[in-house]
Amino acid sequence: LTFTVNYAAAVTVDETNGKPSLPLIIGTASRQAAYSDGSGTTALTFSYTVQSGDLDGDGIVLGTDIVLNGGDMGLASTVLKNIGNTTGILVDGIAPAAPSVPDLSPASDSGSSNTDNLTSNTTPTVTGTAEAGSTVTLYDTDGTTVLGTAVATGGNWSITSSTLSEGTHSLTAKATDAAGNVGPASSALTLTIDVTAPAAPTELTATFGNQQNVLNWTANGGDVASYKVYGGTSATPTTVLATVTAPATTYTHTGLTNGTTYYYRITAVDQAGNEGTVSTEVNAVPKAPQVITFGALPVKTYGDADFAPGATSTNSTIAITYTSSNTAVAQIVDGDIHIVGAGTTTITALQAGNTSFTAAADVPQTLTVNRKALTITAKDRSKTYGTALTLGTTEFTASGLVNSDMVTSVTLTSAGAAATA
Repeated sequence: LTFTVNYAAAVTVDETNGKPSLPLIIGTASRQAAYSDGSGTTALTFSYTVQSGDLDGDGIVLGTDIVLNGGDMGLASTVLKNIGNTTGILVDGIAPAAPSVPDLSPASDSGSSNTDNLTSNTTPTVTGTAEAGSTVTLYDTDGTTVLGTAVATGGNWSITSSTLSEGTHSLTAKATDAAGNVGPASSALTLTIDVTAPAAPTELTATFGNQQNVLNWTANGGDVASYKVYGGTSATPTTVLATVTAPATTYTHTGLTNGTTYYYRITAVDQAGNEGTVSTEVNAVPKAPQVITFGALPVKTYGDADFAPGATSTNSTIAITYTSSNTAVAQIVDGDIHIVGAGTTTITALQAGNTSFTAAADVPQTLTVNRKALTITAKDRSKTYGTALTLGTTEFTASGLVNSDMVTSVTLTSAGAAATA
């Protein structure tokens, strides 16, 4: 504070034995404004440097006399007259308190958590509280690099920082009041800037199921918070189907249309929210299962008519086919079992797959074909006693033959009297 005392004539000030001063009252404290300049002129200057703790909100009060303090002003009067109005001279020598610890705005705290002070945002917004109306300055780690300023309106401030380099920073804030008093630094906010994205996941596979596809991949090493799964019915999908939280490395895509091709890619996302490059693309076609029901086959006899095997399936849109392991016993003709001989054979029911259905598991059943009874009856013959009778090889009848089977010859014997008797 500088005060000027004007005289009609020049005044010489002798400071040999002391320095004159003007008494002041600042608030309730008595202070002295010491003579500083003007000797030999008509205007003497007195100065006072505001001390820490000085506070006067309704104007300082000047004393009515200059105090010589051993100094000398010659014949000049020390009584002050026509003192100017000092009610407008307000004094604030109290520095504001340190602002609150700077807080990273949740909107700037990217990644898996908005409270971990880890972000990929290089110009984050930092908030806090300070003396209302004071100007808050935000500093970087060294305490001197200014990152931004803002007025604490209503005691709240918000600063969007200038660009921060990747790595860890300790941010502090100081408040400066309207009188220019600078308060102490706040406690530090430890903030980490991470702009390095993780590598693309590897070994992505897609396995089809019924109305679903199952994805699996190899976990990334290092800082990974989650994986984004992209998918759709077109190649190079860009639609996010799900976010899978690490360390899980699998995802099941459900509610799909069987027979439709689905394409997939995934990315890794780190704790700061940096998303890496996409993986290799894979695809899969979901398919419905088919189940064959094939009951035991009845025992048959050679010569029985063709019959249907009788297998059924959960899917009727694809035909069931059959095979016979022993075609000398039975063959498959137009889907029926055709018996061609006695013995055993394995009849297997099969159902192929297509774009919408998987092939059914084969179901085997054993078929047993028994021999058919055949009756050979010799023809009645008569002979004259004492003459020979030749029986031959065709003097018989046969019953029980089937299909085109025939008996071409038999060995006939005579019971009773010899043929030559």
